[in-house]
Amino acid sequence: MAFDLHARRVAIHGMLDDREAWRLELEAMASIAASLGDAALHARTLAARAELLSARFLRVTLATYMAHPEIFLSDPVAAARSIERELATGESKGLDVEYMMSVLALARLHGGDPEGALAALGDRAFRE
Repeated sequence: MAFDLHARRVAIHGMLDDREAWRLELEAMASIAASLGDAALHARTLAARAELLSARFLRVTLATYMAHPEIFLSDPVAAARSIERELATGESKGLDVEYMMSVLALARLHGGDPEGALAALGDRAFRE
């Protein structure tokens, strides 16, 4: 399957620390997952993207990392609660918090709480 080929290439580019090639393979994975409408492949793509973000020296916490498959495959409400607990510790800083708030909004949206999703984003000024 083409998706698995790109996933293998992601692993190779990760070992070689070729982040641009890594990013391009992730885009290909996301495109395939979207075209097939496959939630499991989408979750795998998000998990692989979290690894790339981590390689860029962002501390993607375990709660956020694990939330991706949980949002799309099982329980988005539980994913939102996990992220909320992590945020409540106050240990996540900088870009981690921006990323976590985005994932929290996604979890709330998929959990049927669009108002909560908007509240997660609130008045935050996200970096570009």
